[in-house]
Amino acid sequence: MPFEARRGLAGASSWATLDILRDSGKPMKHLSLTKWGDPGRPQMLGYATPRVLWR
Repeated sequence: MPFEARRGLAGASSWATLDILRDSGKPMKHLSLTKWGDPGRPQMLGYATPRVLWR
């Protein structure tokens, strides 16, 4: 599936937000990754799930 198709209509704003976060110089962390390498949704994770640096 093409990368743009996975993003839907929010694709442009998602890239702008990612650029702002990367430019901040602060580490970005995630709780899980999708099979495409994007941060996953935390809905079924336990409270003790560690955060991992993302890219």
